[in-house]
Amino acid sequence: LSDRFDIEENRELGRPPHFTQTLVSAVAACGDEAKFQGIVIGWPSPEVTWKKDGVPISKTTNPELTFSNIGGHVSLTFPTSQLEHSGKYMCTAKNSSGVATSSAQLVVRRML
Repeated sequence: LSDRFDIEENRELGRPPHFTQTLVSAVAACGDEAKFQGIVIGWPSPEVTWKKDGVPISKTTNPELTFSNIGGHVSLTFPTSQLEHSGKYMCTAKNSSGVATSSAQLVVRRML
């Protein structure tokens, strides 16, 4: 009986994800590093996914990018920005209590 109570109690104590630091739009020169960073909190720890222009992206689809989520500090790094990286990026954090999103634009410009 106590195990069942603990599970129900934990579910009630869940906190929906919330971005305490949202993503910030960036402009980068072609070839330069660009990075989106944010901080998300929630309980249980949210699962984080990314989209570019509404299409899911991951290490599998974009091996040139670095995805990180360490203790709620989320980041997406473009070690060498390319023109095709330009677009709207959205980070989604989801747990059993809810969903939160943060979006930002990346503009990559040709070097003159």
